[in-house]
Amino acid sequence: MGEPQVLIVGAGPTGLALALWLATSGTPFRLIDRKGGPDEGSRAMAVQARTLEFYRQLGVADDVIAGGFRLDRLHLRNESREIAAVPLGDVGKGLSPYPFALSFPQDDHKRLLMDRLRAAGHAVEWDTELTGFTQQEGGVRADPGQCAVVHAAPAGERRGLLQRLADMFRASLGGVVQQRLELHLRRILDGVAAPAKVFGFRVSGL
Repeated sequence: MGEPQVLIVGAGPTGLALALWLATSGTPFRLIDRKGGPDEGSRAMAVQARTLEFYRQLGVADDVIAGGFRLDRLHLRNESREIAAVPLGDVGKGLSPYPFALSFPQDDHKRLLMDRLRAAGHAVEWDTELTGFTQQEGGVRADPGQCAVVHAAPAGERRGLLQRLADMFRASLGGVVQQRLELHLRRILDGVAAPAKVFGFRVSGL
């Protein structure tokens, strides 16, 4: 395999899916991410039909569906009171071979894609950050020296950031909203998924 012609910056679902596609086609690439490893929390919970159609071409759609669950309805809540229930069911019937809404947490999603990528003989280069690139006539070039190894900030610095953000919220918000945001920040910095009640909704499966 020759020198990588593609540099993918960021090992989220999009970067991992692109890496899998390139691996399938035999195109050399590097996949880097400035974080020290995969996230433990989830920033997204749904996989769309078009994504599953794309995954079918990569041979991972069935695994993604097996790892998640179909959403039957969406419940909108205000504290303990339900204000609306939106039926979902087969919302895309006749439009897609995957007409349903699928819930598959982002951290599980990424682990599945990383496992597939590892099985194809590739891996994410963690703790590596793109620090610059050179514009050329036919595109851009990032040399090895512009992909620098990075180190996580010490715990004390992370806690200092949390405290500054908490102080900012305390000055502009109050009550339950401010408390929930502080809890959410702590869980993000600790690498723990936020509780569903922070987002104000819940879902129910079939």
